[in-house]
Order: sequence, then structure tokens, then C-alpha cells
Amino acid sequence: QRSLCFQHQGLGGSMQLDCIGFCGVDDSVDLQALRDLSVEHPYVEWGVLLRPDKQGEPRYAGADMLEALGRMVSSCAETGAALRVAAHLCGTDCLRALSGDVAHVCRLKEVIGFRRMQINPTAANEASGWEPAPAAEGLRAIANALTDVELILQVNDETRELAHHLFSDPERPAPPNFAALLDASCGLGVAPDAHPSPLPGVRCGFAGGMGPDTVLAQLLKVSAACEGQPACRTWIDMESGVRGRDAAGADIFDLARIRHVLELVVAEGYLDGVRQQQSFLSSALYSCNTRSATLQSSQGQMLVARGAPSSGQARL
Repeated sequence: QRSLCFQHQGLGGSMQLDCIGFCGVDDSVDLQALRDLSVEHPYVEWGVLLRPDKQGEPRYAGADMLEALGRMVSSCAETGAALRVAAHLCGTDCLRALSGDVAHVCRLKEVIGFRRMQINPTAANEASGWEPAPAAEGLRAIANALTDVELILQVNDETRELAHHLFSDPERPAPPNFAALLDASCGLGVAPDAHPSPLPGVRCGFAGGMGPDTVLAQLLKVSAACEGQPACRTWIDMESGVRGRDAAGADIFDLARIRHVLELVVAEGYLDGVRQQQSFLSSALYSCNTRSATLQSSQGQMLVARGAPSSGQARL
């Protein structure tokens, strides 16, 4: 049976790309445009950088934007549409997650409605000074409290010991809702010469210097990194590569660059599997809703035929 996930073969590897993350949603964004892109490309995930001392600056959405985004996520969920949002915790928000502050993370989730949460405990993100063992315990507490959220640790040289505590302890496996983002540049947006292999038994994504000019070359390197990994289901994430300037020269979250990335990746077939799967699910949902509506109509006609009271009549 053919897998619904497209397998891109590279040097003997098997890569299944199921998500593209665009990070840095900020106050320059037209939320309706994000919603429209999500309808067209349901595998897109919008990343929100959370760092209180930067809130409202380029790359960091202000409070009003975060609340509006959360309302749109809720509205989309009510209609069955998908608006995928991930929180990327930096600065004190990241440190509070490392300390196991479940209540704080739950408040953030309540406002934004994210389904994934990335932890960025690096110097570049003003989130250093933590100890690996206690930080791992804090993240385990968050993961156990938010079982419906996928937690993602940014893995690089700065976080390697923390990753070891989470993913390499044979007596204490990582919580099942934990994943890893492999980004050797520590969030600085530098494209690597080669990507590291996925961590054994851990769902992994890849980042580092991706944008319209580099994404296809980097995807070939990701495919090479997945060599020998059976069913390497993964995602990619980018931030600096999708920044641009508006007419006044202001730094913006550039939807034109994002559309270009999507056009390139779709044209190369990397998303064929997930597109096929989502098309199948959409058709099944439509068919199910149609059958349900038909059944309800038939039941209503039967009730009327039997002399059952209409909705406007009193029932005794």
C-alpha cells in the first residue's frame, strides 16, 4: 500500500516533509492573509516569538496582535479550518518554561491557542544560565501537563547536555509529546554545510538559513541527513529568510517571500504526500457532513410523517 506521505529519496534516505514553519509573525502582518494562506496550504505553521522585553518590535508580536491571532485560531477551529500556530519561547518566557512554570505556559496557550511550543534556551535568545538537569525536569513537567501540545527543544551545541537529559536517558524516556529542532546556528539563521542526522527515536525538524534562495538546496541536505532513517517524518522552519522591507523600509514578515518558498517546495514535490492526505481527509469530511445532513433531513421528514411535534410545538 502506497504511503500517504511523499518520500523524497536522497542518497538512500527517506524524508517525509509534513510541515513548513514560518516564524516571526508580528504587528506587520495581515491576519486575514495568514488565514487565506493556511486554507491554501494547511501544512503551514505560523511561529510566534515570545520574549517579553521585545514584545511589539519586528519579529515579536505585540499583545493586541497575539490576542487577535488567538481569536482567529479559535474561530478557525469552530469552522473546521486549520490555522496552525507554534509558540517559540525566548528570554524570560523560555526560562520560566525551563523552571517548570506550568501556569505561565498555560496562560500563554490560552491567549494564543498554539498546538506546538518550541523552547529556545540559547544566549542569542537571552535564555542562558540554566542548569541542564533541573531544566530537563522543568520541561518534563510542562510536557506532562500539556499533553495536547508538542514541545520542541532547539538542539545545538548550547543545548546538547539538556537534550541528553531529555532524549538519551534509558531509564527515563522523553515524554511522547517531545520533539527536537536541529539548528546548529543556535537560531542565528546561518545555513549549514550539512545537517545532523535525526536523534534516534525522536521526531526532528531542521532549521538554519532557509529562505527562497536556499530552501531547495537545504532540503537536499536534510534528505541526505535522513539517509538510512526509515520513514523520517520531519518539518523545516525559517525566520530570517522570510523577512523583508515595506515601501517605507520597515522590517516586515514578508508574505511574498513566504509564497515564493511555498511555490518552490510544492513544485519540487516535497509536499505531495501531505497534500494528498489532506485532500483525502477534506473529501472524507465533506462526504461525512453530507451524509449527516441527509440523515437529519430524512429523520425530520419521518417525524413529521408520524405526527411528531415540530421544533416550535410544545412537547409533553
